[in-house]
Amino acid sequence: MSAAQDVRSFRVNPSAVEVTVQGDSKTLKNLSSKDIRVIVDLTGVETSSGLRKRIEVSTPSGVTHVRVEPEEVEVRFPPKPSA
Repeated sequence: MSAAQDVRSFRVNPSAVEVTVQGDSKTLKNLSSKDIRVIVDLTGVETSSGLRKRIEVSTPSGVTHVRVEPEEVEVRFPPKPSA
């Protein structure tokens, strides 16, 4: 585990996405939106203006993500402050 030494705010556009999933009816009946994780990996990104990143989706066991719309988001965050 590493410490988060580079903490900056950023904006993602759009701020929400639509995820379509499939699974057996019992599993889907008990599924809530908090069970689905939508991730944008910003590892190694120093600055950004107009950067487009693909969305990754994580679902619980027994649930498969079929589609995410949009598939990419625009990410903007300020330059790294000078030391």
